[in-house]
Amino acid sequence: MKKEVHEILRLGQSGAELTLAPGDTFVVTGPNGVGKSAFLAHVPSDFSVERFFGSRAISFTSDETSEVGQTVQTLMANIAGSTNRYLNHWGEQHLKSVVKRLMQKESQAAQDIVKKLNGGATYLEVREKVLLPLNQLNSVFEAGRLPVHLYVDESGELCAKRGNASFGINRMSDGERAALLVVAAILVRPKNSFILIDEPERHLNPSISGPLIAAAVRARPDVGFLFATHDLSLIEWLKPEKIIHIQDSEMMFGSVNDQRRYTYAILGQGEDLPETLRYALLGSRKALLIVEGTASSEDRALYSHVYPNWNVIPREGSGSVQAGVAALRENGDYHWLRVAGLIDGDGRSLDERQVLERKQVFSLPVPTIENIFFMKEILFEMASAVQELFGLPTAQERLDLVEKELRNLLLEEKDEMIARRVAWAANRALESKKVSVDEIRANKKTIDPIDLLELKSTIKSEYDLATLKGDVYEALGIMPIKNTKIPGRLAKSMGYGSAKSYYQAILTQIQNKTERGARIITLIQASLPPLPAISF
Repeated sequence: MKKEVHEILRLGQSGAELTLAPGDTFVVTGPNGVGKSAFLAHVPSDFSVERFFGSRAISFTSDETSEVGQTVQTLMANIAGSTNRYLNHWGEQHLKSVVKRLMQKESQAAQDIVKKLNGGATYLEVREKVLLPLNQLNSVFEAGRLPVHLYVDESGELCAKRGNASFGINRMSDGERAALLVVAAILVRPKNSFILIDEPERHLNPSISGPLIAAAVRARPDVGFLFATHDLSLIEWLKPEKIIHIQDSEMMFGSVNDQRRYTYAILGQGEDLPETLRYALLGSRKALLIVEGTASSEDRALYSHVYPNWNVIPREGSGSVQAGVAALRENGDYHWLRVAGLIDGDGRSLDERQVLERKQVFSLPVPTIENIFFMKEILFEMASAVQELFGLPTAQERLDLVEKELRNLLLEEKDEMIARRVAWAANRALESKKVSVDEIRANKKTIDPIDLLELKSTIKSEYDLATLKGDVYEALGIMPIKNTKIPGRLAKSMGYGSAKSYYQAILTQIQNKTERGARIITLIQASLPPLPAISF
């Protein structure tokens, strides 16, 4: 159902679905183009309302700030009934007037302090009762982690200090001026009045907009606030009583000044923002794939091609990958990411892999990524590439040499590879045997032992079974070849100088989008685990 603004919201009056009273904070939000700014422009109001548009240009000179300009009520009277949010001819004066009013309020507070001291009040009594606006403003800046301090110099001019450097406010950065104007506009509002602020985050660094504006709102519990924003972080900082989710709007027939009717929903404090609203404000979730390895490793380069819709981030070992995925998934309210992990198989059983998949951590079907590079089909493709460059021997003859070398290496490196798999299995078993407080309370005497010899026997039998079948590639697929002689020796038997040059040759084929590269990436994609579909 569509309603006009006055049917949805009133300020301090009844007669609409929502009534914004002094002390309340409401937020209007929704995607671009649905009419949030128009909504603010046509909120029913009188002269106790100030409208502040974050999209306006912020510029003023220091000499103008010491003048006493036109009062804001006169400004409001001049524009009553003719607000145009696109052409703010009075915007520059409004921005200047905020600083002028801050100076006036500071001067009035100083006079009040002197008057009370002359009346016999102690300094401590006066400071408790009279709040200096600049002290309030600097406290808000500090809460917002903005390293700028405002003060009045001996000539009565408003100045800024950052570190040991002092300067006029006309030399403040754009972000600092935006912070000054937004915070000052809030602090100088009369009691029991309202302020409507459109996109206050527009000129503010995202790291400070939330804490800064929330601190300013806390400083004025006697003012009603209505914000229009796209910033979910700001909404979370403000914790508004109501959120008006504008879904759509349409111009009213024969209307002037952009009058509209709105399709909307109202969310109360503590309600979760619907996924559709997050999607409308933030777009599709960013897909983050955390993998083992380093920024310069072949792992990352390969995974970026296999999973092109995911942003691949390396995090050393499998423990770091699992911890990173768990931390992000447990704190989904604080980010807009689709998170998954990809780790080496490391001899994990099917049960172990299924447990990890429920946590969105996926395992390679082989012990390490190096095993993938030495799949039979990929070896043949790369042997063919060498033949094309250097001629004989043929690709099949090169592959025969690889298989002969591999048979020798599987025997030569047998004990080393079995030892690595036993260590992996034993360490994971130890992790699963962590002692709980309940077990101590129940007087459990021992921890179930790990029989290393039994583990070794099981893995040796698996290895022997694979090699007895005569398929060296099956054995290669279950044994860890990383940090053994196998990658380097196989690469050289094909005509490549080292394992690294072989890996780089594969990645070059993929990156150059050759026909061979397309076949290789198809083979790898079919071998690696599919990740969850990316959606909002």
